[in-house]
Amino acid sequence: MKNGPGRHRLHLIRIVVSAVVFGLFVFLFMAPVAVAHRLAEVLPRTQFLPSFLATVGGGGVALGWVVVLGSTLLFGRVYCSSLCPLGAVQDGVGALAGRFRRERSYRFHPSHMRLRLVVLLGVAATAAAGSVVLIDLLGPYRIFGMIVHDFLTPAAALGSHVLFYLLKPIGVYIAPMTVPVDGMLLIVGTGTAVALFAAAARRGRLFCNTLCPVGALLSFSAFRSLFRIRIDRNGCVSCNACEHVCSAECIDGARMAVDAGRCIGCFSCLSACRFGAIHFSTGGARASGSNATDPSRRKFLGDLRRIAGGATAFFPFTFSVRRRALTPDQAPQTPIAPPGSKSVDRFTRLCISCHLCVSRCPTRVLQPSLLEYGIVGIMQPTLDYAVGFCEYECNTCSVVCPSAAILPLTLDEKQAVKIGRVVFAEERCVVVTNETECGACAEVCPTNAVRMTPYRDGLHIPETFDEYCTGCGGCEFACPVIPDKAIYVIGRAIHGGARVPDRGVDGQVETGGRGAGGDDSGSAFPF
Repeated sequence: MKNGPGRHRLHLIRIVVSAVVFGLFVFLFMAPVAVAHRLAEVLPRTQFLPSFLATVGGGGVALGWVVVLGSTLLFGRVYCSSLCPLGAVQDGVGALAGRFRRERSYRFHPSHMRLRLVVLLGVAATAAAGSVVLIDLLGPYRIFGMIVHDFLTPAAALGSHVLFYLLKPIGVYIAPMTVPVDGMLLIVGTGTAVALFAAAARRGRLFCNTLCPVGALLSFSAFRSLFRIRIDRNGCVSCNACEHVCSAECIDGARMAVDAGRCIGCFSCLSACRFGAIHFSTGGARASGSNATDPSRRKFLGDLRRIAGGATAFFPFTFSVRRRALTPDQAPQTPIAPPGSKSVDRFTRLCISCHLCVSRCPTRVLQPSLLEYGIVGIMQPTLDYAVGFCEYECNTCSVVCPSAAILPLTLDEKQAVKIGRVVFAEERCVVVTNETECGACAEVCPTNAVRMTPYRDGLHIPETFDEYCTGCGGCEFACPVIPDKAIYVIGRAIHGGARVPDRGVDGQVETGGRGAGGDDSGSAFPF
């Protein structure tokens, strides 16, 4: 059947699906409403890397990556064109740039097979050595999350403030967005967005076919896909219209060939061909002998053997930079991993830095780190008690984490996890230095781990009970002493169990309680 004017139905369906998926993911990261929280429990698990890590990380069987691989073997890389939100970003930027640049068309470029092999083997080598550092740097879902959280969200907040001041004189009031902005993270997020946008504007899906580890893996599966884009030599008139709209730059119009490994299944070529010479089909008489593949495929095994030897260099590098958590307690400046991650070591091995937990955290205590975890944990979230505290009645991060870096916890289980221990520096407390009553730390402590006891001259001073402390940081956040807090939390590299206090009939915390004696053993610890 020849293609008529306008968009081919497969092309149109792909655009609609991609736009819906992109809109849902943006809503997921930016909307502070309950329905987005529910969406976060399901949508991220459709992404390849998060669902794969969730499976290997003990978060249960996540079928997202299995479905992606299966669909690739059947239909090629339709995941890249329709279900990957970063792919939608690149398509949007490319389409927008095409309206403004003089040279609007794409051109066929040879395959970057060796580069894709280096990326894929490098990711596999570092992962085998116990690090997801390359996934953190190159994972498409992670890059999308960073762009939304560290670039788009601050930009939206700035825009809301501008609108507030523009509309205020005419009596229209809108509530401006208030989000904590870290200058360095803003620079990193903006730089990443600008680099990706520039590549997409110039070369379309260049990232997907060079540096993306998911694209590299799926490209080798797509070589054997059942359905694929095929060119009928008998019907082709060599107008090259298909080549000029191919954002993957995988259609060689001169040779009438399609590199199936790089084709992302966007179906733009189906709409561009006015002669019905391009089909999305299985092999058969119509396509027989008409669809030669990229010659670089023939060098695959040779390149694989040569590059595999060099990939082993990643092992000593990864081990040399990897931090080993040998003891439960660490120095105060050590980052505190979220409850449910079990340990700092495990967290850095599974977290893909997608920043979804950061976006959904109601108190914003979860913030992206830079190098607090070391090179292996670049941009992974940590609890920053200068920004907020871990809400005792909240388990959001453990529910929304797509990679099982933070395991799912019920609220009762979360309240028994000890991620740190409280330390009181009496010489800094305002009760001592200013001889005035305070008690802010004890007022906010949800477990009665901080209590006010008689001091002198009718004053009271905090006393800490570590067995009840979960390390939530409420006391540190509330302490008025600056810059060095009089009470603070020391992070634990290996999470333990905290004694859960009893509550009276009025819901107030009472002395006593159940669970562990405040360390690593006991029934209160859910692992």
